[in-house]
Amino acid sequence: MITRSNEIEVVNTHWGRLEWIVSRSRNNSTTMTFGRCIIKPGMANSRHIHPNCDEILHLVSGEIEHSMGDESFPMRAGDTISIPRGVAHNARSTGSEEAVMVISFSSADRKSLPADTFGTCAAELTVLSSMLSSDFETALDRHVELGMKYVDMKDGIFGKSITQLTLDEAIRAMQLLTDRSLEVYCLSSSLFGGDVSFGEPAFREANLVPLKHLLKTAEILRPRFIRLLVPQCADGARSERVAWVDEHAPWLWRLFREAISAILSAGFQCTIENETGNVIVDGPETALAFMERIDDGSGVKLTWDVQNMWQAGTFPTVEVYEKLKTVIGYVHLKGGRSETPGGRLVWRSSLADASWPVREIIERVITDGCSPLICLNPSHGASQNGEYIDFAEADIAWMQQSFRKVIT
Repeated sequence: MITRSNEIEVVNTHWGRLEWIVSRSRNNSTTMTFGRCIIKPGMANSRHIHPNCDEILHLVSGEIEHSMGDESFPMRAGDTISIPRGVAHNARSTGSEEAVMVISFSSADRKSLPADTFGTCAAELTVLSSMLSSDFETALDRHVELGMKYVDMKDGIFGKSITQLTLDEAIRAMQLLTDRSLEVYCLSSSLFGGDVSFGEPAFREANLVPLKHLLKTAEILRPRFIRLLVPQCADGARSERVAWVDEHAPWLWRLFREAISAILSAGFQCTIENETGNVIVDGPETALAFMERIDDGSGVKLTWDVQNMWQAGTFPTVEVYEKLKTVIGYVHLKGGRSETPGGRLVWRSSLADASWPVREIIERVITDGCSPLICLNPSHGASQNGEYIDFAEADIAWMQQSFRKVIT
């Protein structure tokens, strides 16, 4: 796809201008943002951070003093600097002519925040499509009332899951979303969540065939992400299931790469969510091994469902998050309580009453910018009083009150 010079988006500022050439909003990339930054002599842009992406800056002409963190670097034409996600930086033009830079970012949805409010606005909030009501239209109305911009489409869509929708129903759903100025963030399918022990032919038929229909649905709903699940594996000891797949079902890695490639080729990003049950991924080590095997340069990321991993055997801690954060692209939250500190999940609960360190982990997630959107899910576990309690609105209110960084 070619972008002509007369199609560039120009943003004028007091210090110079930004010229945006490639991004998701310009409909010419799903993985990168690219543009130019021009700073007038003696002027500087404000210090800022990018909570969701790395930046590479190449100085084409002029001279600048570039700050990054606590350091400062003089740069001349031909110099290049790599700026990690979340690091405060800016540039001052120190020459007698304009400083012209080309800038590239590792996300098609580049975000920028003032450095003095680092971490204060780095995530938005949503819930699964059926959490606020079993009626789809009512659920969308509640999204709007609560100030949410995005919807995670999983189930409760005219009484169906996302993979069951007909194309006519998808068109109808898109109209309802458009009428409310809502966007679809993710199509949360259950594809690839079956048991690999059934063999390649059955697994392929159950997943790659319906994926073709889901991609047609995605063409209508235009999500950013399409979710696949980590599969089940009844064979092999839980801690050794990745190795079991390596030996007995290596075709699984090939099928994942095939599906991911199809999703990317259709113009969407792919995310893989850890599940409960006899799952291949039960903690950071297996998650990292799994993601390494399916990512052949596609940049696929993990949707970390914190409680799901707890149920699979790993209690949520800051240390667990730190091990996982390099592969996380999306976070799903629900509460839950154990009977003993660090024990297994027993009771469903709100986030405020959860046994795991919700506040500490979410502070890290937001500050690191690894999940620009945080999605709330219904809690698993038994009810302590024998009655089902819907924690959805309580969890939304708690998130808004506890983290001024969460925008809804």
